Amino acid sequence: MTLIRRLALVGFFLLPAFAHADSNHSAPVPVAKAAAVESFKLAPGAAHGALRLEPINPALIEEVKAGNAGTFEKRLQIGIGRPVEMSLDRKIPWVAVPGGYAAQWEVSSPGALALRVMIAADREAAQPMQIRFAGTSRRDLVSAPIEASDIPADGTTHWSPVLEGEGAVIEVFAAGDAPPASLPFSIHQVSHFFVAPWAAEAESLAKASGACQIDLICRSATNAALAQVGRAVARMTFGDGTGSGASYLCTGTLLNPTGGVATPYFYGAAHCISTQAAANTLTTHWFYERTSCGSGGVGPNYVQVAGGATLLYANTTSDGLLLQLRGTPPAGAILAGWDSATLTNGTPFTAVHHPAGDFKKVSFGAMDGFGNPRGTGTNYVISRWSESVVEGGSSGSGIFTLAGSEYVLRGGLQGGPSSCTAATSNRYDYYSRFDQVFPAIRQYLNPSACSYSLSPNSITVGANAASGTVAVTSTAGCAWNPTSNQSWLTTSSTGSGSGTLSYSVAANTGATRTATLSIGGVPFDVTQQGTSGTNLVANAGFETGSASWSQSATGGAPLIFELPSQARTGAWVAFLGGYNSGTDTLSQQVTVPSGGTTTLQFWYVIATEETTSTTVYDRMIVSVNNATTGARLATLATYSNLNRATTYAQSAALDLSAFAGQTVVLVFEATMDSSNLTAFFIDDITLTSTGGSGGGSTNYTAMWWNAAESGWGINVSHQGNTVFATMFTYDSAGNPLWLTMSDGQKGSGETFTGRLYRTTGSAFNANPFTPIGAGNITDVGSMTITFSGETATLSYTFNGTTVNKTLTKYLFGSRVANCVSTSGDRTGLTNYQDLWWFGPGESGWGLNITHQDTKLFVTMFNYNAAGQGVWWIMSDGPRQGDGSYLGLLYQTTGPAFNANPFTPIGAGNITQVGTMRLTFQNGTQATLVYTVNGVTVTKQITRYILTTSFPSCS
Repeated sequence: MTLIRRLALVGFFLLPAFAHADSNHSAPVPVAKAAAVESFKLAPGAAHGALRLEPINPALIEEVKAGNAGTFEKRLQIGIGRPVEMSLDRKIPWVAVPGGYAAQWEVSSPGALALRVMIAADREAAQPMQIRFAGTSRRDLVSAPIEASDIPADGTTHWSPVLEGEGAVIEVFAAGDAPPASLPFSIHQVSHFFVAPWAAEAESLAKASGACQIDLICRSATNAALAQVGRAVARMTFGDGTGSGASYLCTGTLLNPTGGVATPYFYGAAHCISTQAAANTLTTHWFYERTSCGSGGVGPNYVQVAGGATLLYANTTSDGLLLQLRGTPPAGAILAGWDSATLTNGTPFTAVHHPAGDFKKVSFGAMDGFGNPRGTGTNYVISRWSESVVEGGSSGSGIFTLAGSEYVLRGGLQGGPSSCTAATSNRYDYYSRFDQVFPAIRQYLNPSACSYSLSPNSITVGANAASGTVAVTSTAGCAWNPTSNQSWLTTSSTGSGSGTLSYSVAANTGATRTATLSIGGVPFDVTQQGTSGTNLVANAGFETGSASWSQSATGGAPLIFELPSQARTGAWVAFLGGYNSGTDTLSQQVTVPSGGTTTLQFWYVIATEETTSTTVYDRMIVSVNNATTGARLATLATYSNLNRATTYAQSAALDLSAFAGQTVVLVFEATMDSSNLTAFFIDDITLTSTGGSGGGSTNYTAMWWNAAESGWGINVSHQGNTVFATMFTYDSAGNPLWLTMSDGQKGSGETFTGRLYRTTGSAFNANPFTPIGAGNITDVGSMTITFSGETATLSYTFNGTTVNKTLTKYLFGSRVANCVSTSGDRTGLTNYQDLWWFGPGESGWGLNITHQDTKLFVTMFNYNAAGQGVWWIMSDGPRQGDGSYLGLLYQTTGPAFNANPFTPIGAGNITQVGTMRLTFQNGTQATLVYTVNGVTVTKQITRYILTTSFPSCS
């Protein structure tokens, strides 16, 4: 039962299907210039110092091997991290060589079959230097030099290629007439490989690859299509990106994008790599194949390509992964074809993979339906094997179907129970569904395919029944296929190309609710106001998966998953317990309104194997915890195996009024003993307030817009009786224009009025960035904003022209953030909605963050090279596996600020200029890394504080 519970992880999202399937043929990798043969600048034996680590504990290796043998997913660990902390900056042994100076060091880990070395470097200081590596078993195989530009802009470390032998030789070369006085490098860690990635039948398990495995050459020698697709498949070695030093094996496939541009897109599995930090460590191994069927060594074309990759897409629910390799694939490699059509049962399958790190193998089977290895659902393809199987190390490897005279990709390996010794009934595995992953990666593989834009993209309606229309802009012949995720939002419209879609909303007698129409895969979000108070819990029915919730469990299993048979409404539910000897915790930060009464209720089912009617063995505590320290402030309710409920029951109304005006954490914590299982299912949580102010005191910090005029908006930071408002719109030529009311003072009611300013300043990438002064600030008019709950009216005058608008809060998640005013410590906040800046040292630029669920919408205000104001947006910045938020950065054009009517912007107004990543150290400090037109800027930022009363959002 423990294993079953561990496998009963989250259910998976079904990505919207498009009306037609995209596909492409294979193509050869363009012939690249032959790489130069590298050599060290210094002769053998010139190393100044050698660090030899203590022998690794064999038990650690055996523990990893045992873990590999027992895992369901087929990623294999083949290396163990070992801290080094070896500075290269002490008594540097510079030796004069042609063109400059060189120095060498060695580090070794006894018993290692191969090593990788992690270098920590100051990217800027390393500009004039190069690093080369070689293994002590093959000192003649010297890596291509690593230069500053090879160190990822979002990090300060670089992993070497995989080096043969138990030791590594590191050489630094500095060009110039004099040796540098210092070195901006140090060795922080090595990864000790107990498996050599080029060693046949690698002992990554307690056994090597199974005897039933078929060498690819056994079949490809007489099958040209198989030989071709085999050259698109590469073995992957990589780290987990956490700094642990562990190394892993998976398999991936090079894909051919349309349009004839041979960008090296590489498809694999997200359970192998799901963060940019892990992608940075990737090395690919090509043509690792036998020279003859069943015998012989590795062929002469084997080569590894280091340099890492750029993470383009990783979704651990679908297990889809798309990377862009930084290193150029070797000559002879193939860009595989692909097909995004939905597969049909019985379709013959061919798999090309590297089981247990062995030579490239091939397996044959057929589609045995759709399924989900961790519960119900149809999000994976099942391959039932008829010849050979796949094993650990094969994760991410492609499943292919024959299309004419070539094989095309249809998915990537996730895992399964198959092995050469498995019973026939267990000789099957699960693969990601390329047809469902493809819509998310179409922009890379087929950028000329169907595209859709909507106007508006979202709307808020009242509690009464309503209807409306959405303008759809699309390519001729591209069908809309609208679908709704809630029964109260309906449409009977169908169509293709550009047109108008009609929808209907049923009357609402409950709390505020949201639903989404998917129109050609583009979401149209509808928020309907309620009649019984706003639900302060985001994603209260879990229908958007884990969005807005924090979850932890003994062993790491998620707690929220798709299980329609257990959900009270919808398809998703929270499931705590169901296994022995563990603790599950589900929590969400909320802000309790001041005044009135705030009550919590939820629906639950408790299933148990316990038979006692008197003794508590397994329990679930519902509590309120401190948002900063995590300390329990109050226990609201306790449930146990004695509260068995086989059908859904609603909890009593639990009063949170004692926490009025505070930001706290709502916690469900289940603790299980060592025998007999108890499972706690939770669904449809409500936290509502009646008679209160809606916050510690009403706070209007948010991004506001007019839903019929997408393309412009206004960000408000509300602090005490002051509003700092930043409006982003367009000048008379349609170019970006931003204006600020930096000191809007409260008048009567909820009205704020102030002067309106336009500024100039240093270019966004100026170093140093000079703070703006009086000479940079021009008074251009005035602004007045009057707020009324979730709506507002805006009146402003710019250079003599007056504009009046109605506004609502911009909604892109399950609900807008609930913001209150506070004077307390905000370091523990996990909602980052606010105005952020560098500080007084760089006054004049900043960014507004709108935070809903697990996504950020960021508007950044800065200056171009001419010192004129410019703004950019990251309109979709989802939280990444490492906790950061990453998205594409755009610049837009649009109608002039005073255009009447103001035409909503479309795809032709939007230009991608780069990317943005935000990493939060706590609720008040963050690191901003963004790239604009190839220029990367890194800043430390903090919340902007005007008064002693500032926003706290949840």
